[in-house]
Amino acid sequence: MAMLKRKLKLQHKQQESVPESSKDATPDDLEENVTSLPSCSSQGSDAIKGPGEVISRYNQVLKTFRKVCTMSEAFHRHNVDRGTIAATAPIAELQIADPKTYSTLVFDPAMETLLAFAKRCASGVNPEIKRSIEDLKARGHLLPILMKY
Repeated sequence: MAMLKRKLKLQHKQQESVPESSKDATPDDLEENVTSLPSCSSQGSDAIKGPGEVISRYNQVLKTFRKVCTMSEAFHRHNVDRGTIAATAPIAELQIADPKTYSTLVFDPAMETLLAFAKRCASGVNPEIKRSIEDLKARGHLLPILMKY
């Protein structure tokens, strides 16, 4: 009951703090206020720019995964989406499983994106490397993300 009273007081204070001018605002007025706000980029200073950074992030998440035992918690602790790791995982997996094949692939940021490079790494996985990757995943040396090679 006390919790409900606190919530009601908080809601009442929030309603009082809204200026009268904005209570009668039209949608156009609100849109002007929103467009005048500074924009924030989806890519902050922690945006990954190269395969080396992808591999580093993958290894950090892998290390955390070993400690917390769930991938979702590991992703959450590093503030990274599962889809992001899954999309770029072929880069790290190929580098860990077969550094020789990985070294033959060259990333040129002027010509391709990291996602395109990850797809190229995935296409460079032959059946032998695929078995090696699956073995490393089974032993806990790679994240257990399912990939179609």
